[in-house]
Amino acid sequence: TVDEAIEVTDREIEKAERLKRGLMQELLTKGIGHARFKKTEVGVIPEGWKIVRLEEVSNIIMGQSPPGSTYNDKKGMPFLQGKTEFGTIYPTHEKYTTKPIKIAPIGSVLLSVRAPVGAVNIAKVKYCIGRGLASINLKRGNNIFLFYLLGHSKPKIEKIGTGSTFKAITKGMLESFKLPLPPLPEQRKIAEILSSADDFIESLRVRREKLVKLKQGLMEDLLTGKRRVKV
Repeated sequence: TVDEAIEVTDREIEKAERLKRGLMQELLTKGIGHARFKKTEVGVIPEGWKIVRLEEVSNIIMGQSPPGSTYNDKKGMPFLQGKTEFGTIYPTHEKYTTKPIKIAPIGSVLLSVRAPVGAVNIAKVKYCIGRGLASINLKRGNNIFLFYLLGHSKPKIEKIGTGSTFKAITKGMLESFKLPLPPLPEQRKIAEILSSADDFIESLRVRREKLVKLKQGLMEDLLTGKRRVKV
């Protein structure tokens, strides 16, 4: 019975993720309630949107790794080296450094700029970032919207990476990267819709995790004789 519940939850997660991908494609290219569109160098977008270079609308900080001798498990500032510490939305740090060099502000978008390039997360606390990451913070805009937009633009970001074996992105490449930007109220609304979809998916993942733990507990009890059942 528990296995069946896990399978049902897996199907619900898959369905919700498909829905979110469809929402992202619709909202990040067509926006909300637009009837008039225009052709641009990045594709067809609503007439009220602008095409901007990333350097025009954001502050970009390229990471730099502090001395290895400053790494530790609990003292100083949380340190992120690269994508390996990324989660679905927020990273999980394991290291700290007592001599941070480049710092990503709370709420900024973290972008992987060394192999693999293009993955994004959001800084839930202030982080020291290593050379595998960049921090991007909109000057006047919604960073949650930027997180989804850059995530949707990952294939384009991967293409601008240089290097035959290990791709990397320079600050100049990021600064010149062009993207469509709606007015701030629409940014907020799009971010709110996609965040709700992510919250729903996360609730399903939590449910699945609880079911897996329940199954493990039942197996421990029933298959060792700790709990007996009537035949």
